Parts: sequence; C-alpha cells; structure tokens
Amino acid sequence: MAAAQPIEQRAARAEQYTTGIRTFVLTLVFVSLLTGLGIYQVWQRYQVYALGLELSTQTLQYRALLEEERRLRLELATMKRAGSIRQQAGERLEMRIPAPQDVVEVN
Repeated sequence: MAAAQPIEQRAARAEQYTTGIRTFVLTLVFVSLLTGLGIYQVWQRYQVYALGLELSTQTLQYRALLEEERRLRLELATMKRAGSIRQQAGERLEMRIPAPQDVVEVN
C-alpha cells in the first residue's frame, strides 16, 4: 500500500490542478465579461452624449434659420409697399414720375 499512496496523491494533485485551472478560466471569463459590459456601458453613454451635443447644435442652427426667415419675411413685406418701391427707385435709380410735358405721343 505504500506504492498506492503516491498514486493517490498524484491523482489528488491532478484533480486540484484541474480544479484550479477551471476556477482560473471561469474567473477570467467572468472578469472579461464584466470588462466587456463596462466598455459597452461607456461606449453607449458616449453615444448618448454625442447625440445630445449634435441635437443641441442642430437646435441652435434651426433657431437661427427661423430668426433669419422671420427677418427676411419682414424685409419682403417692407419692400412690397408701393411707397418703399418709389423711394428706392428715386434714391438708387434716380427715377421719378414723369411730368405731363415729359410725355411724348407716338402715332
């Protein structure tokens, strides 16, 4: 039985070694999974932050375009007035309403 003792000890050591490797691999898989989930969480939060930043930029651009549209509509309404057209024709183009003696009839 003295010879059987070392075989049993070797079998016990082999079982401990196998159990140790199995525990190490499971721990490694668990840590890798947690690391992967953490990286995914950080990436997802970054995506939300980037989309929020883009949304803010687009909102500011939209508001600026609305303000420009309002200003242009007001300018168009001002330009459509007959008095404004006459004033600009007189100032910029030096036009005037012809006097009766300036009218020439062509037969």
